Amino acid sequence: MTLEVAAAKPDDVPELGRICYEAFKDVHDRHGFPNDFPNVGLAQMVLGGLAEREDCYFVAAREDGRLAPAGLPCRPAPPDRRATMDAGRRLVYRFFSLSHHQRMAVIQALGLVEPGDQGESEMERFRRSFRQAKEKGMLALLWSEVEALHPDGDVTHNPFVAG
Repeated sequence: MTLEVAAAKPDDVPELGRICYEAFKDVHDRHGFPNDFPNVGLAQMVLGGLAEREDCYFVAAREDGRLAPAGLPCRPAPPDRRATMDAGRRLVYRFFSLSHHQRMAVIQALGLVEPGDQGESEMERFRRSFRQAKEKGMLALLWSEVEALHPDGDVTHNPFVAG
């Protein structure tokens, strides 16, 4: 058995997301509490986001050439970014807690679907949609759309509305 640990590559994210989802699901199922990742797509999106962060050294372990679970050492975020990051994490989690149909309806309503999307994986489509929403200053609208679809949604407290 040969174990190698090195910087993860973008191509590693889908499989690492699956590994992460399965690991958390197994632990949560055994102990009877809710899963941190309701589906593989959310785990892939979170890990993909971590892979893009400058303050994370995102590693992948390979055992005999196959990806295996590894850690994600990150430095804490600066205090002035914590509130936005918490809101961002909540938005991503709440978005991926919706059904596929609801997620598609949200990005379509906000004009974040493009003709070339059909060939993209679901993870890439939603990651690009979040990136576009951020670039276009539409996170407040995305928040409102997502929260409105949850029974306990809070559209009145939108952390992405300046003011």
